[in-house]
Amino acid sequence: MRTESAVFNLKQVLEDFLQRAADQELKAFSVDRKLSLLEDIVYGKRKRFWRLYWRFVSFGDWLSQEGLKILENGFEPKQLERIIACVEKIKAYANRITDQKKKLLVKRALHLGNSFVREGVRKLGMEYTPLGLMESMPTEFREKLAQKMPMGGTVKDNYTKALDYQKEMLENFYKPGDHLLTILNHQITSLEKRPSLEDEVFTASLLYYLKQYDYKIAPYLERFKKITSGKVKK
Repeated sequence: MRTESAVFNLKQVLEDFLQRAADQELKAFSVDRKLSLLEDIVYGKRKRFWRLYWRFVSFGDWLSQEGLKILENGFEPKQLERIIACVEKIKAYANRITDQKKKLLVKRALHLGNSFVREGVRKLGMEYTPLGLMESMPTEFREKLAQKMPMGGTVKDNYTKALDYQKEMLENFYKPGDHLLTILNHQITSLEKRPSLEDEVFTASLLYYLKQYDYKIAPYLERFKKITSGKVKK
């Protein structure tokens, strides 16, 4: 009797699992179909979307209808990446619309696109940067940026890459309103967790620059010295 009951329970668990898997696959397929329509609109794959203005009209309609359903029902990172690609693509067409009345609709459509991306990224707990969609973790951003600017070549070449790294970090990682002391603290905290030549040079530059403006950097300098002298436990 117990054996029959165990077999029945196992069968029920298996059936429930298969049903959930089927539902998930059907849900993903439904979203993919909606995304295929969006790509048809943005890339003008159908005759009714050949006129640029009507792409923006249909793009706005898609976001107001299908886009809202996707936000409500859920989606995967790869699906969001497809939507982001469409948003970025249609932005490139905006300047081609010169009629002032039509420009208002174009502006509205782009606003909807940007809002969708922000909300989609927020729901997935991720970040969208110039390097693409990624987990909302500073270390991942830094690592991808460092891979984008690998060290190699002459000392001068490497120094130039280090400066590029600093500029990218300031423009794309930190917020425009962040004070340099805030950035310095984040940089040192990052170094304490994960040593990096790019971050070390960036931190040293911040320390020197802030010192010129008489900021009290002694506590930060002490932390930095411990890191560079190898006293911080890895």
